[in-house]
Amino acid sequence: MHPSHARIDVALSLSGLQTPPGTPAEFLRQAITFALTTRCQALHLDATHPGLRPRELDRSARRDVAAHLRREGLTFSGLDLWIPPAHLADNARADRAAGAITAAITLAADLAKLCPNQAHTLPPTVCIEFPALGTPPGLLDALCTSAATQGVQLADFGPAAHSRVDTPNTPTPGLGVGVDPAAELLAGRDPIATIAKLGQCCVAARLTDATGLGRVPVGTGRLDLPAFRATLSISTPVRCIVLDLRTLADQATAAATAINAWQQA
Repeated sequence: MHPSHARIDVALSLSGLQTPPGTPAEFLRQAITFALTTRCQALHLDATHPGLRPRELDRSARRDVAAHLRREGLTFSGLDLWIPPAHLADNARADRAAGAITAAITLAADLAKLCPNQAHTLPPTVCIEFPALGTPPGLLDALCTSAATQGVQLADFGPAAHSRVDTPNTPTPGLGVGVDPAAELLAGRDPIATIAKLGQCCVAARLTDATGLGRVPVGTGRLDLPAFRATLSISTPVRCIVLDLRTLADQATAAATAINAWQQA
């Protein structure tokens, strides 16, 4: 790591994480073990996973999750909530989808308070895809207000996220843009240029890579990782990058490869 780089921890995303069959409690324990083995510093929960959905975690269960993370020396970076973007654009389903997002915001706020990160005090992120065609009137504003009030950032990874940024260094309270390098590369865009253009409006980033054929382990694709890390460190407030192993076959090897590449960048 270059000495001028700001500290950026690595969080393990539980979305698509492959573990042996078991109960939700066993899944969480296995995920924590995997994170520790791969030298991640934080955990990024999957708010759609059975047993980890906001409606399934009461106050006692939330304290238990946070206590488990603290005991193992892991911090909490936020949540993934990958619900179909079309649900937010459909008047018949938008209320239910908005309710799920609001519940995820509250869960993220609760876990952040129960499991504070002493290294930095940036807000937890709820990663989501908003639809390209927009949401019913007032819905996005209400969600942003809820997030900002509770000290949470919504990170939009949707196709229209960039178009909502009018001024790169003036983010909307409670809402920012998330950048997935693999998705950028597969769309024919330069993720480093994207990060630089977004500036302070980039509030979340994934640790991913790709070739022309699809997603690959970080460090084996087309991403210029040293340049990506430098730009992320200099241009954005992101201080926790999320290792995303979805669709990768050998996740243990992919995680080890990614962490090694990130630490050497």
